Amino acid sequence: MCDFFYQPKKIVLHFIHLLKYKNQPEIGSFFAQLWLEKYPKNQWPKIDLIIPVPLHPKKQQKRGYNQLDLFGKSLANTLDAIYCTDVLKQSRFELSQTKKNVRARFESKKMSYQLENPEIIKAKSILLIDDVISTGATIISCLNQLKKGAPNSIKIAAIAYTPKMNQFI
Repeated sequence: MCDFFYQPKKIVLHFIHLLKYKNQPEIGSFFAQLWLEKYPKNQWPKIDLIIPVPLHPKKQQKRGYNQLDLFGKSLANTLDAIYCTDVLKQSRFELSQTKKNVRARFESKKMSYQLENPEIIKAKSILLIDDVISTGATIISCLNQLKKGAPNSIKIAAIAYTPKMNQFI
């Protein structure tokens, strides 16, 4: 489920940049409220755990927060799910992916994420969340790790998607 189209010089781009780079994590709650207005609780399948795409600890320390925390916590609160940050870890520090082409993104993401505490997700329904899905490389890497933990199901939600992803949605 992706809800907002992300294009240069558009309002969603502006809000995503504020969320990620301008110390305005509360925008995550704003996006969650918009999501929940469009997709009320009764339209969601049962979700046990909401798992964010993790930031590398160095990026999180520099930023001071994970931009997905308030988005995920707000969704979890409404959906009676648990917001869980101790299942996926980003194991490799990487610079921004925004200037990389599709092939380079997939190559750099292959071994970037690790599954920890797989027992937490066994037989659970998971919602994996991200801020922006562009090529799908990050999501696919995270999905491959989560599948190792034998969850019942994995759904994906993102605040926005790029025009590149439009052909897949």
